[in-house]
Amino acid sequence: EPQLFVDGNQGCTLSKYLPVFQKMEKYDLAFIEQPLPIWDIGGYQKLCAKLDTPILIDEGVYTPNDLITLIKYQAADAVNIKILKTGLTGGKKIAAIAESAGLPCHLGSMFETGIGTAASIHFAISTRSISNSSECFFPTLLAEDVIEGDIYSTMPESWTWGLPQDKG
Repeated sequence: EPQLFVDGNQGCTLSKYLPVFQKMEKYDLAFIEQPLPIWDIGGYQKLCAKLDTPILIDEGVYTPNDLITLIKYQAADAVNIKILKTGLTGGKKIAAIAESAGLPCHLGSMFETGIGTAASIHFAISTRSISNSSECFFPTLLAEDVIEGDIYSTMPESWTWGLPQDKG
């Protein structure tokens, strides 16, 4: 069953958007991703306290210390790990910290080619705290890739998502 989520990409303010997010809770969103600027730890703390919808941190977690700070202030409900942002080792450390704090992990993407997508998929498979890796499809949008064959660059026929199937 599809789930809805909102990604603010740091473009929201607490005072203006908290009432909006509260109204949106009736739609049972999967999460609200990075709505506030990364530096607004207090704002995230308030969002986590006032909303039932999980707050997913993305741009706010580059290092294990970033996540430790968010956990300390109860300013995150989940973390979106992006291997191009954290590296494999950093991603593993972040996932371990999140797991120890009871926070679910999602695997995000940053428009990787097939090589980056392969690394992300292998990371997700080898990391038990990753609960969602729905963004690993960007090579399907490329006209060509450095990987020979189409294992990471051809979208399965069942995954149309309204995206064009013709790369030409």
